[in-house]
Amino acid sequence: MFNSSNDRPELPLEIVELIIESVDNDQKTLRAASLVCAIWRTAAFPYLLHDILISEEADYERIKKLNSS
Repeated sequence: MFNSSNDRPELPLEIVELIIESVDNDQKTLRAASLVCAIWRTAAFPYLLHDILISEEADYERIKKLNSS
């Protein structure tokens, strides 16, 4: 598959998810993977927020904003 905007190959979501699942315990790698593109960020996001403590409303709003970007 090619991304029409820049003619670079784009991996199918299923492949990206398999890659992310293979590094699900490595927070540093997950953070780096989430910076690749929106699809990779979407796949990595649940693993990055696996264990999170939300103690204030402002924290919740920041997380909500991250998820929608």
